[in-house]
Amino acid sequence: MHDQAVSEPESLSEVLIQTLFHLICIEPVPEALEDREKYFCWRLSQARLFFARFGSRVDIRRKSILDLGCGFGGMVIFLAEQGARRVVGVDTDEERLAFARNKVKSEFSNLADRIEFAVPAELREERFDLVVSEDSFEHYGDPIAVMKTVRTFLVDSGKVLIGFSPLWKSPYGGHIDYMTKVPWAHLLFPERIIMRERRHYRPHENARTFSEMRGGLNKMTYAKFVETMRNSGYWIEFLDTNISDSKLRPFISFLQRLPFCFEYFTKNLYAIVRPDEGPALISQPASLVCHRVDARLAHDCGRVKHTSSS
Repeated sequence: MHDQAVSEPESLSEVLIQTLFHLICIEPVPEALEDREKYFCWRLSQARLFFARFGSRVDIRRKSILDLGCGFGGMVIFLAEQGARRVVGVDTDEERLAFARNKVKSEFSNLADRIEFAVPAELREERFDLVVSEDSFEHYGDPIAVMKTVRTFLVDSGKVLIGFSPLWKSPYGGHIDYMTKVPWAHLLFPERIIMRERRHYRPHENARTFSEMRGGLNKMTYAKFVETMRNSGYWIEFLDTNISDSKLRPFISFLQRLPFCFEYFTKNLYAIVRPDEGPALISQPASLVCHRVDARLAHDCGRVKHTSSS
């Protein structure tokens, strides 16, 4: 017997909801094979954009850096090109790591002595000046556990750079825009309804929940992110949302400030965090941010930016 999440509708109301969701979905098309070369080039360009959004807050020259979820290696190569002393890319996908190694060997051999790729189990007892997490945070099954593990790889003054999109409550936070272009559809319809329809788009996955989708989704929101930093013992040095060059940014910022709208119009998040410096200070800075975030969300205020040096 199939799990309830993938079984057929069991009531008239569920049939109606399923039909309505089906009506807003686009026609399924065969899942395209991953164009690795094209994706690598895109990730390389995204790496430049990622660091541009932190401005002068980060200097990667002569730094040792760990890239979490390195994929095809675009970020790793970018960091080495920009003067990083050593870069280690870690990923769970062996095929992507093989592509990255071959790419370095064939096209970036001048950087080979400063680059290494590994699966998590292969990481040595090594500490890094920076840890980078680009477009991965919303996929971590247990983000608190991940951040606690990251601490063991940081030097005493080490920092973590995090950037990801889309956040869960944003218009396309469900990562199902290949199914429907209706914004917030993942919030408007029950998860089991969406997963049942999704079988027509990704039949080989048979996912029953968002967490079981390829890559998985942890439903990360702005408030949940800040809470995660607090519970894993990090200072938040910098935190901003909806960083982009879009001409719509002022309008989106206005929508964020409308009653109850902050989370629903927060698409991306960029942060610089570092571990607390001692037992007496554990969670204090992030707790202060959480308090301010809760207050802003409760009173429907706008974007939050925080520097823990104050």
